[in-house]
Amino acid sequence: MLFKDIAPYVVVITIGISLLLAAKIKRQDLISIDGSVAFTGFILGIAITFLNFVYSNNYMIALGPILAITCLIYLVLRRIFQNNIDFEIHISKEKHILLNILFWTLLLILINTIIFSPPYHRYPLIFICCSICVSAIGYEIISINKSHWSKIIIILKILLLSLTIRISAYFISPYPVGSDPWAHAEIVKYILLFSNLDISVADYWVRYYLNFPIMHIFSCITILFTRIDTKECFFIISSILTLSTIFIYLLIRAIYHNESVALISLLLINFSDFHIQWSIEVIAMTFGLYIFTILLYILISSKFKNSPIYMLLFIIFSYLLIFTHTVSSFIFLVLIFSIYIGSYMYYILYKKYRTIGMKNSPLIDLSFCLLFSILLIQHWMDPKYPFFNLIGSLVNSLTNEARFLGYPVMTSQYVDTIFNIVGFSIYIIFGIIGSLILISKKNVTKINFSLIFATIALFFLSFLFPAMGLKNIVPQRWFSFIYILFILSVSIGFLKVVFLPKSNKLKMALALLILFISTFFMITNFITNMDSPIYAKESIDKNVWTESEMTLFIKMATNYTNILTDVQTANRPLETYLRLNNISYFQLSSKSDINYEFFKNNTVFWREMSLTRPITAYDGHQRYFTIYLGQELKNHLDKYYNCIFSTGSAKAYLYRV
Repeated sequence: MLFKDIAPYVVVITIGISLLLAAKIKRQDLISIDGSVAFTGFILGIAITFLNFVYSNNYMIALGPILAITCLIYLVLRRIFQNNIDFEIHISKEKHILLNILFWTLLLILINTIIFSPPYHRYPLIFICCSICVSAIGYEIISINKSHWSKIIIILKILLLSLTIRISAYFISPYPVGSDPWAHAEIVKYILLFSNLDISVADYWVRYYLNFPIMHIFSCITILFTRIDTKECFFIISSILTLSTIFIYLLIRAIYHNESVALISLLLINFSDFHIQWSIEVIAMTFGLYIFTILLYILISSKFKNSPIYMLLFIIFSYLLIFTHTVSSFIFLVLIFSIYIGSYMYYILYKKYRTIGMKNSPLIDLSFCLLFSILLIQHWMDPKYPFFNLIGSLVNSLTNEARFLGYPVMTSQYVDTIFNIVGFSIYIIFGIIGSLILISKKNVTKINFSLIFATIALFFLSFLFPAMGLKNIVPQRWFSFIYILFILSVSIGFLKVVFLPKSNKLKMALALLILFISTFFMITNFITNMDSPIYAKESIDKNVWTESEMTLFIKMATNYTNILTDVQTANRPLETYLRLNNISYFQLSSKSDINYEFFKNNTVFWREMSLTRPITAYDGHQRYFTIYLGQELKNHLDKYYNCIFSTGSAKAYLYRV
């Protein structure tokens, strides 16, 4: 079933729920900034919901109703949400001990299950144990008086559990997991081989990323000093990204002055899908996300600790970010100008300059914005970096290709893929509530408003480009950066909702349920669990290659040319890792199915995973689509081709003359 088939029912249900909620809203609750923003969000949500009649996918079908209904729920409960709440429930020492026993027992079960799982697979028990452990930590955060040592122990628990679940996914294969990590691993090998960044190679992406060498230089230094291989070295970078979440904790504690909010934020960011993704698929952006987090902390902290050292740190980390990853630096450029504009919007909307008699001083100085812009433009003007060629491609896309809802780039349109964004949707619900609470006149501060304004700007751009059929700025990668800003609102919304019931037992039950569900769906969706999916298996291809598959590729590559296989296998293990030529992709026919006529003059590589997972094929017009063939492809090859090599999970075929 496709999303367009259920779109009419979703629209009717959304309108029905909205009418019931709207009847309970008081007019005076609309005459406020947060009330007006909530009403605007409701209108936008309804508009997105109706767009499902034209084009629908799992994001469209979920975000429209979520935005509309959540904004109305906020308006209904607005006065309750604005009440000051002490986010703590006191429990006995005995219960606290039992909570710790539960956590460490489940962690041991989790680790043992990982160790004894079959190769290239993770049992569902791993994800269940992890989700219960997250719930136990969340219970502990909101249920005890946090002394200095108890806070440290909670932080260590979060980081240990986070690293454990990332290790289980990262080391699922001895080879890189995902697509782009293969290329970045080869760049490190090139630099080690030639001991130089000025390398003349045919591979465009190798030449491109030599202009952004910070992560690769760090990897080379680590490998030379420790004598570990590239796979293990990249996990050190993955661990650095995990540890960098400490800066998010420090930043939110400085902003909100509440340990529960800061610790919940640390917990939620460590088990958010897009943040975990870049600890598994380690690329230059992984290092960029780490530097981005530190830069944001430096930028905001400079207002708390006015010292020249902060300007120096800002310059150093700005250079590191710019020479690490282009998307990361562009997002940071958008971020700092959004924060700067948001600061002025704060004064205009809340008229603070009239009530306290002060100048419109922004949250960050314009000098920071200009300095980062100058450093970035300086790199763009480097003749070795083809930035203006990329700008030309973007301009061409904007002028010739852009069309509203013109190209389905976000995800599959099958209904079962809705499970892939359950965790994301839960974060969005609490983020909306938290944002509206933080911009209410009772709770608003310049920092809160500016960060929320910047978050909205980043969300808007990340959804605008896919809606216009454009992928030039890689919008799907923006969410990992947005989470860093958005997590404060998510935490506030979560805690406010959890503390709505009067009974402490209900509060705890609600907290445990929400944390378990959100964590489970965050760590099991196709972003974080491409190796052994629990649901929506036919929605994403498996970019995890086994030892037996690689054995076949290596053996056959030395004896045969004109190899034909799926796009990801062709691009990564064959072209990038083995550096083979004469590789062709499975192609689609005019009827959008596999063109078997193209198979005859090639050596065909087949992967067993295609029986249950889709493959990526080429349509002949510079576009790639995932297509599920299942047994059809295997039956065709067995009927018309001879199997010349088999390793069980992979086979090579030649046409039977």
